[in-house]
Amino acid sequence: MGLDEDKDRLRRQVVGWAQAAGRQILRRYRDHRYRVETKSDGSPVTIADQEADAFLRAALVAGTGVPVISEETAVPDYEVRRHWPAYWLVDPLDGTRDFVGRTGDFAVCIALIEGERPTLGVISAPVLGLTWSGVLGLGAFRQAGRIERPIQARSRGPRIALASRFHRGQELPEPRWGIERTLIMGSAIKFGRMAEGSADLYLRKTPTNEWDVAAGDAIVSAAGCQMCTPDGAAPLRYNQSELKVPGFLVTSPRLDLPLPMGHGIVPP
Repeated sequence: MGLDEDKDRLRRQVVGWAQAAGRQILRRYRDHRYRVETKSDGSPVTIADQEADAFLRAALVAGTGVPVISEETAVPDYEVRRHWPAYWLVDPLDGTRDFVGRTGDFAVCIALIEGERPTLGVISAPVLGLTWSGVLGLGAFRQAGRIERPIQARSRGPRIALASRFHRGQELPEPRWGIERTLIMGSAIKFGRMAEGSADLYLRKTPTNEWDVAAGDAIVSAAGCQMCTPDGAAPLRYNQSELKVPGFLVTSPRLDLPLPMGHGIVPP
């Protein structure tokens, strides 16, 4: 089996694990059997986050033997993890505010980081019944039910931007982009919508955690979008000392953003 076949088989395995975690989350979402707690950074957490985290860490380690960093567990010291050739970066329930607010806009996010770049990503939105996935060099995919199809970045239609209901003031596009309409939605689902060609631009101007964006970075990049720092100057780098990115800008190719040097190149 070639390397491409190996990577695609791995992608399909991770899709299955993400969807299984999503089913666990849905059970909590539908029966309301959870209490909302507040973490040290002020963000909410529920038992649904914790159960999905435990399931995914066990599945990924047992299934691949590759170490895992998750939002809901202690992060290994940088002097240890900076030597890892690869690891899984997981947000077991991205959009906990949407989960608690019952908007349905939450997702399971899993990324494979190799070097300083995400090379494989999966985002599964259990309420929507949709899963987006991608592998650099192999393409991106959207699964609805049992039907999976290839997807690619937007190339026609009105210019559309995406923004979060929780960070709208941070995501206003500049006039030069010629945006005609902005759609509001939650969590990493926006990356899936960018990858499937439903929008042209998604901007966040303030820092966020690596696990919030790594899966989306892999998927939109595999679909032909560009993702970089908010000023368009450089690709995002992962496995940094604080596991933070300075915000991001995702654009479809037709917006003609100059490609940052080194974008999409995986270090040897």
